[in-house]
Amino acid sequence: MGLITNCEEILSKDDFTFEEMEVPEWGGTIRVRSLSGDERTKITQMAQQRKDGDGMFEQVIIFAVVDENGKHVFRADHLKALKEKSASVSQRIGQKVLELSGFINPADTVPDVESAEKN
Repeated sequence: MGLITNCEEILSKDDFTFEEMEVPEWGGTIRVRSLSGDERTKITQMAQQRKDGDGMFEQVIIFAVVDENGKHVFRADHLKALKEKSASVSQRIGQKVLELSGFINPADTVPDVESAEKN
């Protein structure tokens, strides 16, 4: 890896992380990508403004579910329809995106089996 000498070298790079995710409830696999800085800001503001987090995971899905070419699958006007889908599915997808985007540590999303067995 060489020394970066100008901003164009950085700005021209596709630095998103992608992952395919099985969603059996939807009948297949989706592709998600990490959030951009702008999307992260919007999600953070949404979480701060809405105490109940209403629609946050669904908004994350709109930002992050992409096709094989990296184009968004959902549009902003799909928010209402996504909010009518299973909350557990939206949360699972949203948490994966937040993990890819550095919001949460993957170890924090794995259930503590030892603690669960004690209860």
